[in-house]
Amino acid sequence: MGEFLTACAHLENNLAGLLLVCDRDKKTIEQTWEEFLPLTFGQRLKLLIEKCAAEPFSEEHRTILEKEFARLKELVPQRNLIVHGTTFHFGFGEAPVQTFRVGSPKNNTNFMRDFIDSKGGAAHSFTAEKVRQLSALCDDIRGHIAKVMIEAQMERAKLESDKSP
Repeated sequence: MGEFLTACAHLENNLAGLLLVCDRDKKTIEQTWEEFLPLTFGQRLKLLIEKCAAEPFSEEHRTILEKEFARLKELVPQRNLIVHGTTFHFGFGEAPVQTFRVGSPKNNTNFMRDFIDSKGGAAHSFTAEKVRQLSALCDDIRGHIAKVMIEAQMERAKLESDKSP
């Protein structure tokens, strides 16, 4: 769980960095942070997608962002279930006891019954291995977002220096 939270935090830091690139000429850093911080992860992603759509990214960067934003949209519900879930230790039948992170889907008061009936295979339950896989996914997305963030910042800096007398 700690590994996942760290991976999510690093990813969110890179999303914030990309937002700062988008807002660079429009807002102060403080104004951007004040807009970003009170939002949920899903709201932050929506804001970033909107801001990036209005930016003059290269075709290569736009392609990367579209792919990573799609992956992030798929990650958000799983991330929320893990982050807001509860850890349980269960053994089903003769299987050894495993650690599960079980989230509570909206409007599903039978989420634990669903988890038990599925022998830990419910869409809202995550084995330690699945959490590790999602941590790796966060790290992979972060790497692609960081590439765009850094290269876009460097391109802007070059354009600004070319304009200087």
